[in-house]
Amino acid sequence: MRKLYVNIIWHMHQPYYWDEDQGVFVLPWVRTHATKDYLFMGKLLERFPQVKVTFNFVPSLLHQMQLYLEGKEDRVMVLAKKKVSSLT
Repeated sequence: MRKLYVNIIWHMHQPYYWDEDQGVFVLPWVRTHATKDYLFMGKLLERFPQVKVTFNFVPSLLHQMQLYLEGKEDRVMVLAKKKVSSLT
């Protein structure tokens, strides 16, 4: 039987959600995908060390991930941190 060679390329991208004027991410998708999906994919590969894949992270996604690492927040994070007593 002939061997089958498969090339797996995961292309990671997100639209640019950072709003420089407001100083906040307008949507939380970079954070939610980074902490759920992207992390899961890496963890999954730990179970199959013989499988070789390529991850392609576009520069705008890496930049946004870096902004989160620097402490920037998205609107959902800002709202979640509000004290209940301040809500009407």
